[in-house]
Amino acid sequence: MTNNQSPPSLLARLRALTPMRGLDLPTAIGIADRQAAVLLRTAGITSGPVPIDVLQQVPSVRLGVTDDLPTSGISYWTGREWRLDARTGEAKVRQRFTLAHEFKHVIDHPGRDLLYADHHAREQVADHFAAALLMPKNLLWQAWCSGTQDIAQLAELFTVSTEAMTRRLLFLG
Repeated sequence: MTNNQSPPSLLARLRALTPMRGLDLPTAIGIADRQAAVLLRTAGITSGPVPIDVLQQVPSVRLGVTDDLPTSGISYWTGREWRLDARTGEAKVRQRFTLAHEFKHVIDHPGRDLLYADHHAREQVADHFAAALLMPKNLLWQAWCSGTQDIAQLAELFTVSTEAMTRRLLFLG
């Protein structure tokens, strides 16, 4: 007897890491870390900067930029694909972070109202996911231990803002 079922999609695998119940913030952050690590491992990312195109390796995800957004970014289902858009006028480093942030909303979409206590927690976890994806802990430590310890240099190396790098370094201790 043969099994004709195809393996779950990458998006399904990322979603499966989240239990469908309310999450406290430390648990949600731990899950976001694991999701980012799975995405990086699946894409074969071993050095920085992490290309934002890694998100397009997920079937039915398309990235774009749009002029008239009321916020830095938006994610929505078109009926055929997930569309992640960043605001055109934003700096490239901000667009990268925004698209990664929006992808976390796509991952969480099926249980978004169940998972988080409020909108602030949902946004905080999406920011954490973006940071974990674009500034992976192991690659950041590798750069740090190799002598790159200036925040501006690290930000340039990982193609993120100095603000994002500062927050990531503070979080990692």
